[in-house]
Amino acid sequence: MSHIPGPDGPALVCRSLTVRFGAVTALDGLNLEVLGGRITALVGPNGAGKTTTLRAAAGLVRLALGSVSVFGHDPAVAPVAARRRLGLLPDRPALPAELTVRELLSLRAALYRIRGDTVAEATAAVTGELGIGELLDRRTGSLSHGQAQRVALAAVLMPAPPLILVDEPMTALDLEAQTVVRDALVRRARRGTAVLMTTHTVGHVAAVAHRVLRMERGRVTAGRAGTHDVEELERWILAGSS
Repeated sequence: MSHIPGPDGPALVCRSLTVRFGAVTALDGLNLEVLGGRITALVGPNGAGKTTTLRAAAGLVRLALGSVSVFGHDPAVAPVAARRRLGLLPDRPALPAELTVRELLSLRAALYRIRGDTVAEATAAVTGELGIGELLDRRTGSLSHGQAQRVALAAVLMPAPPLILVDEPMTALDLEAQTVVRDALVRRARRGTAVLMTTHTVGHVAAVAHRVLRMERGRVTAGRAGTHDVEELERWILAGSS
């Protein structure tokens, strides 16, 4: 159950999003809706705007045009209200190297106003789920990439936000870690959380996505229901570049 509830309706709505970095248009009038209780996957070639979409949804990039709504809150107008309702896992999370995992999770809990016995309960639950309980007293700077990725996900899941944004969550993870991360996201979706993820790995999309959106040149150009048929999904994704 989410500590920060949101109203009925889409978890995330992006309308006519346009983001420019100098002369480069990263998003070009993008429209997108993400619903709770499902995993939505953004697919497409490098440079299509997938990562920028997640960063725009989290209020981390300046919009040239358009709007973002996170459970009715615009990150540009009400950044605290919007960000307390979402968690963002970047493809290369930067963890504070001097903190232990326990300290990092406690800090995350404080930011989301989780206090008292609830902090210990949430810490035990999320570290047990991700198999990182033995890392609690390790400094994050000493962790391997796979361990750091799981710890970063634990920090995202700690306050149980109703919207989770994940950018290439399986990058450079071994098979066991991929399974742990994938299963954690699936469980959240089953509990009603909205998950928006990007990935280049068709197998991961086929395994977990309820909805697949194809991005090209800064726009969502096609969408379809998820399928476990990897070859069919791969043909559909590649059809956009033909």
